[in-house]
Amino acid sequence: MEKARAEAAATVAAAREVATEASRALEELRSENAALRERCAGAEARAESWRAQATKAKQREAQLLAIVDEAKRECVLAREQTSRHLDESSALHGTDAHQSYGRLRQKLLQHSAHMAPALRKKLLEKRKPQQKVTVTQAELRGFVEALVAEGVHVLKHSTNGKAQKRKLKLTDGGAALYWEKPGGGAARSKGESYPLSECVEVRGAHDLDPAAQGKLLCGTKTLRKSMSAKNWPLAFSFIYAHRTIDVEFSDPEDTKLKLRYFKALVQEAKAKAMRSLLAADEEYIANTPTNGQRNGHADL
Repeated sequence: MEKARAEAAATVAAAREVATEASRALEELRSENAALRERCAGAEARAESWRAQATKAKQREAQLLAIVDEAKRECVLAREQTSRHLDESSALHGTDAHQSYGRLRQKLLQHSAHMAPALRKKLLEKRKPQQKVTVTQAELRGFVEALVAEGVHVLKHSTNGKAQKRKLKLTDGGAALYWEKPGGGAARSKGESYPLSECVEVRGAHDLDPAAQGKLLCGTKTLRKSMSAKNWPLAFSFIYAHRTIDVEFSDPEDTKLKLRYFKALVQEAKAKAMRSLLAADEEYIANTPTNGQRNGHADL
């Protein structure tokens, strides 16, 4: 009996020891499983992050490819427009001004031996054609028609530092500049108009002012007084001998386009006036005796 009890107690103790070891092993397994689950969660998070980065990279690649394609199309268009401008811009002025200048130079040298070289050089420089602004004839014609019919709304800056809303227009034929109130009434110009052929320069507000002696100043004295530098891309000025006409627009890209058109208009008006002047000069020189004829001898 005692022996049976002892064996039963030993069996129970052994079972308890086995259960303890099993419980310990189970805890270790649970701990390992928890660590594995945590590592799996971290790996899944990293994989998700990598997938998101891969998606963004693909999207960025697609955007860059689209940008490259757009840049290629713009380059093609730019080359086509440049070629068209080079082909059509000659229609604005042609080569007659340069040919007339060459003829004048030749005749002036022939008929003006008595003239001081400095004076002759000054006269030739005054008659020399200016560099072209390439704008197509169709573009310029449409711009002139719009300015004659409707005009363009601007802020006109004054020497008193104030700016007023005005409508900038061209006279019939596009030869002269004037402005009126937005509603169409007469402005302070009192019906005056300013011939484009007499405009010395069309100067952007961001361009250097040559009248500012020894100083790096841009635009005109009126614009520097009336507006801040951050708005300079919106403005330009018509420079006349006795005054400036300073105007501001609302969009920088539109301002650049208008500046280009007005420069071309002024250039065309000056070229037209120069052709008339050169024709008059040629006629005068042709009717003036040569140096040999003045001395009573015919030129050989």
